[in-house]
Amino acid sequence: MAGPACEWGGDYRPGSYHPVEVGNVLGDGQYKVLRKLGYGSFSTVWLARDLTKPDGAEHSIVAIKVVVAHAGPAEGLPEVMLYKHLASVSNAAVLDRHVTKLLGTFVATGPNGTHACLVFEPMGPGVHDMVENLPQFVPRTRHMKVRYPFWMARQIVRGALEALAFVHAHGMAHGDVQPGNFLFTLKDRLDRCTDDELQRPAHVHPPMRLPKLSAPLTRLDGKVDPWAPKQLFVPQPMADWADAGPDLSLKLSDLGGAYLAAHPPAKIVSPKGLRAPELILKTPTNGLDGLALDVWAVGCLVFELVTGQQLFCLPWMPRQTEEEKNDEHLLQMVSLLGPLSDAAWARWTRSSRYFSMNDSGQRTLFNLCVAEGKPIRRPEDAHPEELQTMEQLFDRLAPDVSDEEARATKRLVRRILQCDPAQRPTAAEILQDPWFQEGGGMGVAEE
Repeated sequence: MAGPACEWGGDYRPGSYHPVEVGNVLGDGQYKVLRKLGYGSFSTVWLARDLTKPDGAEHSIVAIKVVVAHAGPAEGLPEVMLYKHLASVSNAAVLDRHVTKLLGTFVATGPNGTHACLVFEPMGPGVHDMVENLPQFVPRTRHMKVRYPFWMARQIVRGALEALAFVHAHGMAHGDVQPGNFLFTLKDRLDRCTDDELQRPAHVHPPMRLPKLSAPLTRLDGKVDPWAPKQLFVPQPMADWADAGPDLSLKLSDLGGAYLAAHPPAKIVSPKGLRAPELILKTPTNGLDGLALDVWAVGCLVFELVTGQQLFCLPWMPRQTEEEKNDEHLLQMVSLLGPLSDAAWARWTRSSRYFSMNDSGQRTLFNLCVAEGKPIRRPEDAHPEELQTMEQLFDRLAPDVSDEEARATKRLVRRILQCDPAQRPTAAEILQDPWFQEGGGMGVAEE
């Protein structure tokens, strides 16, 4: 389910977002804001021109991530500390190839507090957004299946795995592996563009000026709000500048949830549908393998990128408790992937609400109302739920692939999505899978 077009105006309050508008100048007069690129729970991101550099100079166009005030100073942010860690232990050229480049930091002070601002190289949209901007889907028509061509899906997965293999090799787990955190690189340098060119929305002819992509923000009581901007801007990723051709490449972004695998945080936050079973079952973080958590998410992304649909679809139900949501996720796992590991069954204390066990130790799914945990009929009258495997769902979604490519893709997803984290392949091992070969992946992997 897509989120709102932009952040909520009510989220501009002390401790939260810094009010930024196109045309503002940040960093003691250094950066002129040109365009909004995106937003998240902890920041807004803006394209800006560095006024201290001549036109056309390298890094005269940058992306600025303005972090919420309650996150604290830049030097204490995990994103900054971990980038510095990678810079200290790895080759600079290899780091720049796989991770978005952090150019510097500064501070912005406003009505909502003091905000860390991180300056990055500009990038294209994330994998989640770029598919909507592919030429074959513009303009978009009704009933159109919006998904990546198979060759692009394979290139994207390869780039994502190469980036993860790099950070994993240096003992770091990303912690938030999702399509939006892998960004397309640009085919052209933005430094040579004029402000008017950089403010032009994608795929709009004739071009609209950016103010049409904003809306006045006013309070219902008519009072002036000292904490919020006068306008809210719709994010406009740099889709027209992104390289989506045969040589496309990606970089890993947003190290805000990353951590050293040997020192996991007290709580690991991951998108709901991409959580591994051990994370759903609340295994203590000191017993989790953060690298294996990242790999599980990649397995889900392979399925999603090829079919255009998430593997685990968890609809929002307002009256559902957290435990019931977790149960729904685990039930889908059993249906799509088969029985959990013995360790997972042991931790899932509520599984007896949904499964009975016969004399041989096999579990049978009752017909239960998952939201309430009550039988639809007497358990002895219940018949086993008809399950749909991952392979059956894949075939039903009918992705545009050959039979050979379909078989190879399903095998790869199965190989990655092992319930036991110790049995999952590493990112580097997955890159050797025959799936990455031209022709669908039925041959022998290259050395």
